[in-house]
Amino acid sequence: MEGKHLVACLGLIFLIVPLVSAQSDLLLDIEGDCVYYNVTVSDLEEACYNIKIDVTNENGRVGEVYDPREGWKSSYYYVNEVCVASGGEIKVHVRASEDSILNFRGTLKSGSSEWQSEYYEIVQNCPKTSAENYPIEYFLLPVLLSTVVVFAVIVLYVKKWKK
Repeated sequence: MEGKHLVACLGLIFLIVPLVSAQSDLLLDIEGDCVYYNVTVSDLEEACYNIKIDVTNENGRVGEVYDPREGWKSSYYYVNEVCVASGGEIKVHVRASEDSILNFRGTLKSGSSEWQSEYYEIVQNCPKTSAENYPIEYFLLPVLLSTVVVFAVIVLYVKKWKK
């Protein structure tokens, strides 16, 4: 009896493995440098698809996708019923809430079929903010001067009040 279970388990594994490997053949074209991206899936069969572009980093999910009917929503959700002609493409607008290294992963569903991409690691090229371009000394001087002015005003007010 144990031999039959072993054969059944092995048969099940041989049936599942090709299905899993066949699902990860979705290719994404990702354009953008910092926070805002356009993700395109091309060469699709004529059909209506639900598409999900999940954006994560070491802190978890940090992306949003633009759904033309619902506006911006978490990258956890699908953009539903995007219909294309044969050889067509789907373009999804994506934005990230952080300027760190991002991981993109696409999932496409049509009927009972589902395709997933591998993870795409994107190193963002965000411009440095003005605070990052200057040494701390440039910020300490105005703070020090403001403190001296406030202290002088307090001293003058107290002297006047005591008279």
